[in-house]
Amino acid sequence: MAGCGIGSYRGWMRSALAWLKLAFKVVLIPAIAVAVCRHFWILLQASPPNLDDFVFRWEYLLASAMCYLAAHTLWGTFFWQLLRDQGTGLTWFAAIRAYFVSQVGKYLPGKAWVILLRMMMLRDKNVSASVVGVCGIYETLTSMAAGAMIAAMLLPYTGLVPKERIEGGGLERWGVLGVAMLPIGAWLLNRLVVRIARRRLGPDAKPFPKPSLLRLLQGLVQAAVGWVLLGLGLMLTLKGIHAEPLSIDGERAVGLLGANSVAYIAGFVLLFLPGGLGAREELLQRMMTEQLKPELGDAALPLAIAAALLLRLLWTLAEVVVGLILWFAGRRPTATAVETTEVVHAG
Repeated sequence: MAGCGIGSYRGWMRSALAWLKLAFKVVLIPAIAVAVCRHFWILLQASPPNLDDFVFRWEYLLASAMCYLAAHTLWGTFFWQLLRDQGTGLTWFAAIRAYFVSQVGKYLPGKAWVILLRMMMLRDKNVSASVVGVCGIYETLTSMAAGAMIAAMLLPYTGLVPKERIEGGGLERWGVLGVAMLPIGAWLLNRLVVRIARRRLGPDAKPFPKPSLLRLLQGLVQAAVGWVLLGLGLMLTLKGIHAEPLSIDGERAVGLLGANSVAYIAGFVLLFLPGGLGAREELLQRMMTEQLKPELGDAALPLAIAAALLLRLLWTLAEVVVGLILWFAGRRPTATAVETTEVVHAG
């Protein structure tokens, strides 16, 4: 009887924890969104925007969305290249479809949902979960590492912290460089795991996925191009909402590229924030405000807030639309549809 009581108690606890986790996930995203909007509302009340300073140039905003999609297509292609190296025979379309559809997972707390969704998407393609998992982790770490390298190099131009502090070897730059070293650390760890598995399971065991160092280095270059496209998308968004021609010269372009990279990486590192929601926008608007203030003065803050929020909305919308298109484009026809097609051909 006592054992039954303990078993039922454990079952009740597991059920209660599952409900708590679900409630946490459901409540967290709206709560963060509300907190972010409230924070920016308070800032805008302190520095009211002049609506005459804003305009919507859809050609610039559409180009910004295309830059975002192009960057993620490069990263998704690297995911496919890693899978192909493991002899999966997977088509580019199947890998890109799984990549974009899985991006919805980043808006849930934790970063593992993206990888789990890719495993589910590619399960019917006869690709093992371990291969998808390892390649997905390497793709994510490599993409983020390229962004971290750019952020570390351009941190003095972002306006986040004083130049003198960073150029003297400040802790901020070392912290960003630590993120940049993650793929190499993962590669070394992978080699260690492969050796241990080979000793314990024997030479006839199924080989564990192990991407080559050359492929990772190629992925860093490929991902860096993607980060440049994201920075370009931010610049296009600024030009797309400001009424007057906004000067984006070499130094400001470098600063905006670094600001986008810093904000994106910060959102990635904060695991409990879905998609870096809140942290990315806050950091981005701070850095943009500092960079735009010499030219725009008090008008820099409203423009930076509008650009940060619109960028999130614009890129998320583009991602969702493409994900839905790829989801329906790659679905297999139902049995009824196949039978109907066969009857028509037979007739």
